[in-house]
Amino acid sequence: MRAILSMSLMLLAAANSDANIKTLVISDIDDTIKVSHVLSTAGKVSRASDVTTPFTGMAQLYQLIMNQNIEQNRMVYLSNAPEEIGGIPALAVSHRTFLSFNRFPPGEVELRENIFDKNHKITEIRRLINQENPELVILVGDNGERDPEIYHQAYEEFSSKVRILSFIHQMYSSHVPFYKPSFLAEAGANLHNEQIGFVTPIEISLELKKQNILDEKSYHWMIENVSPYIVQEENFKWDGLKPITFPSFKNCSDFLWRWKITPELNNIYDKIKKECH
Repeated sequence: MRAILSMSLMLLAAANSDANIKTLVISDIDDTIKVSHVLSTAGKVSRASDVTTPFTGMAQLYQLIMNQNIEQNRMVYLSNAPEEIGGIPALAVSHRTFLSFNRFPPGEVELRENIFDKNHKITEIRRLINQENPELVILVGDNGERDPEIYHQAYEEFSSKVRILSFIHQMYSSHVPFYKPSFLAEAGANLHNEQIGFVTPIEISLELKKQNILDEKSYHWMIENVSPYIVQEENFKWDGLKPITFPSFKNCSDFLWRWKITPELNNIYDKIKKECH
């Protein structure tokens, strides 16, 4: 899958990089682009140093978005992970290695300097929007922790001044079975009305194409190259060492498909329906 980011993609992007919309993409890392299992202490610790397991196609999608306007678009990876633990930058090194190893586009990596700072993400989002003065802000996060709440706050503050699109990776269901104790529930956060849930990067590319942010050729590249890989993913597999879409702990039963189903989308739609419902 990592080999998908080949010369054909780079040539495609270069041929369609004349869009004039200055875009700021702000992406979370854990459970958004990297398999992390943030609602499980054991899972989170065991996966902290893993650099080999991205979510399928997210790096390729980000590359295509960046290449719509190479000169102006900006990529920022914003995480609540601590910059240092006991003076050792373990997670900082792990995250930067993960991004490089999996060929995510270069960008600023902002981690939390103060582990007690609950406002780290919204503070950085404010700084970046004011500093970059973009025409479009794309926020990408997950529903494992506070991304829906924080991105909604950013939307409330800035949507009157700048166009904002928020995509939330629906990793966890918000519905907790009555028989599960709270510490085992792994309940996901609900999305706000303006936020768009996704299970694979195909849904993001669909919405970006619909809103004339991602060009047709880039969208079809995702359909032709990424979608088959997701469709062919086995039901029984090890959740590591290679790109994956549906790790064993993922519960996307809250996800609702919101796009027209064309023939080219039948297979990926059926796969999502099978895995999530």
